[in-house]
Amino acid sequence: MYRPLFSCTVLATVILLFGFTACGPRPPTGNVVEMNGDMFTRTVLTMPAGTSVAFTDDVGGATHFLATGTDGKYAPEAGAPKELTTPIGVEIVGGQTLHLVFTMVGTYHIMCTIHPMMNVTITVKA
Repeated sequence: MYRPLFSCTVLATVILLFGFTACGPRPPTGNVVEMNGDMFTRTVLTMPAGTSVAFTDDVGGATHFLATGTDGKYAPEAGAPKELTTPIGVEIVGGQTLHLVFTMVGTYHIMCTIHPMMNVTITVKA
């Protein structure tokens, strides 16, 4: 008589346990590129022209200098936000969020000049 109720309870408990253990940090959504220590939490982002990207550094995170290029090497890319178009780049420190508007259609490679493994490709579509 109580066996079906017990079985359903056990099954529900198992599903919940496995469901919650499978949960973990989720990648950022929207036009957000988060920095976690010496890495970006995403490596690609596609968005419409005229919208902004929020580059967010964790509280207590490292200092970063963001510029166009790859693997820590600056490379100019026409159409990128002006803040990213110098060899030094733009500084962002722990706890800070930097909003940059990408107005031109194209593909942009953004990296950190201090942490060469930090690379993100932003594709801007019409």
